[in-house]
Amino acid sequence: MSKVKVGTLFPDFEFTNVFAKNGTFYKRAKSKNTVLMFLRFIGCRFTQYDIIQMQKMYEQFNTKNAQIFIVVQSSPETVQQYHFVNNEAVTIICDPSEELYKKNSVLPMRTDEEVETAGYFTKLEQVEKMNLSKGEKEGNPLQKPAVFIIRDDNIVVYAYYGKDIADTPSPNKLIAEL
Repeated sequence: MSKVKVGTLFPDFEFTNVFAKNGTFYKRAKSKNTVLMFLRFIGCRFTQYDIIQMQKMYEQFNTKNAQIFIVVQSSPETVQQYHFVNNEAVTIICDPSEELYKKNSVLPMRTDEEVETAGYFTKLEQVEKMNLSKGEKEGNPLQKPAVFIIRDDNIVVYAYYGKDIADTPSPNKLIAEL
């Protein structure tokens, strides 16, 4: 599959959320702008950090008529063990088979040597200050993130593919893009 591009229609997809409920993107995203983040597995401290940061900014996203969907490579049962997840602020989409990642060309790094970037180490310092715990490894440990902003008419207005496992735009950057 090719990369998601700005100005294109984001394809509809079926998903299972953290409560093992099925849905379709178009039905859940109707009449709102959507920030769709592809992260690693829920046990990854970078994933936990990004979810917490997005939840903290929920009200600012809401004022921009935006909702937050986060795709993780974990099962609903595993995600339910993480009590910091605020299901009113974010919708967690569980994709342990990584089908959505492949469908949207959200690819992993080729080697773990690609991880050692300045941005990675800066974010690692922030993660360590929060004392987040590593959890069970699921999915691909070399998975890079991606973030898309999709208008209420399902047109992509922002597309970002991370360069390493920790490379995501800040919530403030995403709010500015809305």
